[in-house]
Amino acid sequence: MSLRNPLDAAVPATLTVSLADGLLQATGAVDLAPRGQTETVLWIGEVPAAFPLTRFGWRVCLEASGRADCLEGTADVEGALVDAARYLLRLQETHPDGRYSLYFFTDAYAARFLHALAGHLEAPGVRERLERRLGEVTPEALRASAYRFCDLVIDRQDASGGLPIGYADRDDLRYTADGGSIALGFLQIAGHCADPLRRARYLEAGRRYAAFREALFITPETSARLQAQFGPGSPGTQAGFYGLGTINADLVTKTGRWPEPRLEERGLYWVMPISVGAICALHRLDPAQETCAEVIRRDAAEYLGKDCYPLSRASYFHVEGLLWLLEAVADEPTRAALRERIHTADRYARGEPAGLTYLQGRGALHWLNLATARALIGDSPAARAGLAQIAWTMAAASTALSLDGLAERFPTSVYGPSAGGYRCLTHSAIALMELLQPGSTLLPRQP
Repeated sequence: MSLRNPLDAAVPATLTVSLADGLLQATGAVDLAPRGQTETVLWIGEVPAAFPLTRFGWRVCLEASGRADCLEGTADVEGALVDAARYLLRLQETHPDGRYSLYFFTDAYAARFLHALAGHLEAPGVRERLERRLGEVTPEALRASAYRFCDLVIDRQDASGGLPIGYADRDDLRYTADGGSIALGFLQIAGHCADPLRRARYLEAGRRYAAFREALFITPETSARLQAQFGPGSPGTQAGFYGLGTINADLVTKTGRWPEPRLEERGLYWVMPISVGAICALHRLDPAQETCAEVIRRDAAEYLGKDCYPLSRASYFHVEGLLWLLEAVADEPTRAALRERIHTADRYARGEPAGLTYLQGRGALHWLNLATARALIGDSPAARAGLAQIAWTMAAASTALSLDGLAERFPTSVYGPSAGGYRCLTHSAIALMELLQPGSTLLPRQP
């Protein structure tokens, strides 16, 4: 809690927090520093399994000198997601071609969220419960918006299978990693699509992206050739990595831009884990593709067999790839090793609220990974604590980072703070969607 005292003298006070009608609560004494801000922590205890993560009331009271200052509200995930969807529908109309922003890797999450929410709204009783709030937010409008974005990127896929990334249209760049996030988006949507023609089109686009990615896999022979060109042991030439794609600067040595875009066969460690999710989704949707199965086995062995794939606060896309890889592999030793890696990243989705805005809102994807891990691996008090945090922060209209508040403050998605606000809202929305309806941002579970 951050508390401010405008008086010249220190003030003894009592702080009380209550969530879900007292299911979680805590009280503590605090001395408010004169004319300044005081930071204090109240530990409210373990979040029980019965805690209503998707809708709960909250109340915070500060009592001092016989007076009380109270803030209260309700964290309503379902309602907040309707507001987020309305924002995205309107935002898309500000762009002539069907994108939501300049950043297709985030737009893919917007499309996945909208498509998942469309399915949720068709569940019995949901539309009736939300009738007064919905307005233009209908299942039909949500699906049309998601398909419009997916059709945009597939229409612009090039002959090599590379996908456009949005923020480099002038140079027509095709990043392997960005393409993986984008392909995962339309493949995940294809898994829930009732139109056989659209589904077939998205699957074919996924196959073309998989071929693009595979062409950039650094084999031992490719590694030897690259090291002959750039020098023995040069960065980015390691066998097992994937090339960066068609780019316009040396991202490996960070020595500046090139006069013209070109295919970069050298890679960096994060390309594979970020892009492997698309291959896992394609294999689930098209199990006859034996090449995908081989690539998944090879990538899993590479990832777990070498100590060159570190995790950090910037590993949000990385960890999501591991979750899709976990779904795709069957042997238990590999699954156990992946679960251990995924659990080590849980800490990035707990504690400081600033994590939600880390790197212009990309950090909010840690909460998607936490919700997905809860669905795939199992529940825990720590997972519930992290998810209660994002629900309270993003789904209570009166909080500083609420989805509704972000939409109001950042009505566009251009560069700078507006792009950060859009990313934070979109990545938080898909995380809350997975919390509201576990599995909705994944592929349908096989019987």
